Amino acid sequence: MTRRIAPAVLLVAAMTLTGCGSENDSGSEPPVPVSVGDLDGTSYLSTEVTGRDLVAGTRVRLAFEDGVLSASAGCNTMFGEYAVTGETLAWTDPPASTAMGCVEDVAEQDRWLSALIEDGATARLVDGDLRLTQDDVILTLAPTTDVELPAALGRTWTVVQTVTGDSATSIPAGTRRPRLSVRSDGLARLFTGCNTGRTTVQVAEGALTFGTPAITRTACPEPAAGLERHVLAVLDGRSDLVTFDGSLLVVTKGDLGLVIEVG
Repeated sequence: MTRRIAPAVLLVAAMTLTGCGSENDSGSEPPVPVSVGDLDGTSYLSTEVTGRDLVAGTRVRLAFEDGVLSASAGCNTMFGEYAVTGETLAWTDPPASTAMGCVEDVAEQDRWLSALIEDGATARLVDGDLRLTQDDVILTLAPTTDVELPAALGRTWTVVQTVTGDSATSIPAGTRRPRLSVRSDGLARLFTGCNTGRTTVQVAEGALTFGTPAITRTACPEPAAGLERHVLAVLDGRSDLVTFDGSLLVVTKGDLGLVIEVG
């Protein structure tokens, strides 16, 4: 849906002698409470976690866009509307999530991050970093630049899951994955899971707009026919929400969505 030596020794000695000090004494700015407006259009990657060990090779990523928070802890992407009440940041409803298979320790990490945001965490900005605190866990994240949507053009998009409301479902067994071969100019060849055809993809203002697909009209048995209907409902007109991390694209329109691997 896009996500910061000697002088130091003298300073510590001086603080020890005086017996007092503040965050400003070290040159740091005091923590600042955040609002939804502060976070909109930003994204962050974790740099430090205290109170919990992350799985080796994984990082927490948060991205905020138009009142929606998407979060990843190494495998699936969770996304939903959020609010900041007082200093507490939390999803306002249980988030939707992709449902890719993950090794158990990473799956558990997904569950931990989801619970942390659902329950709510104190959110502050500290020297430009976002710091989330809940009980004895402190999650520090530095600002990062989202991968720009135009980078998804000129590549092959393969649908790996469909989203309905808050549920993500894998492509039915025995059916072929829908796919778009998107040129750098936005022209695309489309396979719906049953029929083939062409469409266009335009990127503007953080959204994707799809031209009305022109496809063959072969009759398809279920579940391929239902998969095709879902794909065509999402890939027609302007999307409501798009998140892209360089390899995984989530596109939603209304209550429907697609999880797409970009290769």
